[in-house]
Amino acid sequence: MNIRDLSKEKADFLKERNDKSVFKAHLLPSIGHEMRTPIHAIGGIANFLENNWDNTNDQTKKQAINNIAKVADTLGELVNSLFDPLRYNSHGIECIFKQENLITATKLAIKQSKAILAINKKITIKFETALPKCHAEIDIFWFKQLLFNLISNAIKFSEEGNVAIILKEVTKDNQEYFIFSVIDQGIGVNEEELDRIFSPYIKGSRNVLKNNYGMGLGLSICTAVVLAHNGRITAKNNSDTGATFEFMIPK
Repeated sequence: MNIRDLSKEKADFLKERNDKSVFKAHLLPSIGHEMRTPIHAIGGIANFLENNWDNTNDQTKKQAINNIAKVADTLGELVNSLFDPLRYNSHGIECIFKQENLITATKLAIKQSKAILAINKKITIKFETALPKCHAEIDIFWFKQLLFNLISNAIKFSEEGNVAIILKEVTKDNQEYFIFSVIDQGIGVNEEELDRIFSPYIKGSRNVLKNNYGMGLGLSICTAVVLAHNGRITAKNNSDTGATFEFMIPK
């Protein structure tokens, strides 16, 4: 083996070590975050059945067991996608863009959210759009995870009421966008935290109020997905109650 071969072998080794370090530092926490919610949902339903079995009618029991099966199926699909090496690069997530129907994709994300998130709360998830059809170049997997995380965030900080997902078209700087608004009726966001709420590992004071001790990665993952789609994401408090999270992607 000559000096050139040794140099190449060393470079390959260092690259592999660096890739593994990036994976451990950035990607493993993201994978863990995405898997956490369905795992908690299965545990929550199972605990409900264990604690209320004798006082629960057969129809409710059957529905709860069906929900566990649905969440388990979702978790299986999630694991397959999250551990697909094509979903990541050395900088973070990797998008596989295809022309997709945004209305269909949104409805799929809402269906997934209803099965996993809104089981034990008096919350209705609504989807509103006046657009007859809309298609865009998106990564369908990461797009659904984006909406799922925003809906999860809305439900987490709400006890009842509606979570509305509204889809519109807008034009900014001579560029047409599809804009999605996720509006909740919860406790809102501390005004001082709005500017940094999308940064990784920022949990915010409302997590303490609601006894939510997550990883603080959900909104940073949303940001990464939106940026990968050449879009923008923002948050604001509503004038009455709750908060609105909006993202836009090019048409």
